[in-house]
Amino acid sequence: MVAFDRISIVTLNDLQDSVITTYASGVDLPGIQEGTITPLHNSIAKKAIESKRVTSFGQEDILSHNKAAGLNNIEVDADMTSLLIAPLIWQNGVIGAVYFRRSNPHPFPPADIEFGAQIAAQISGAVENARLLH
Repeated sequence: MVAFDRISIVTLNDLQDSVITTYASGVDLPGIQEGTITPLHNSIAKKAIESKRVTSFGQEDILSHNKAAGLNNIEVDADMTSLLIAPLIWQNGVIGAVYFRRSNPHPFPPADIEFGAQIAAQISGAVENARLLH
């Protein structure tokens, strides 16, 4: 079981240049609620989504990336200091991702990465069906 303080499901827009938060539960991140559209350009999520691989980031990874990209540190400021991104893959394409966040500054361990991949694989079809209905 993945220990986390916040879980979010995001879906890619048709141009695949931004994501919309379609579900969020747990610790509040100011400015990132259900319905929030977030550009992927320069985001840490872009790498995980483009690679189609579950990726884990610790606090140092997030701070370093955000500094280099000129982004603010909303997650770290809210004490969400590590991030696991599990891409949602449907018919060989990425349709979104599941974000697991927690207040531990270290990257998620390999067992959590594997479990996150399993969760993403299980829900991908349901997320795609929901996208098609909207």
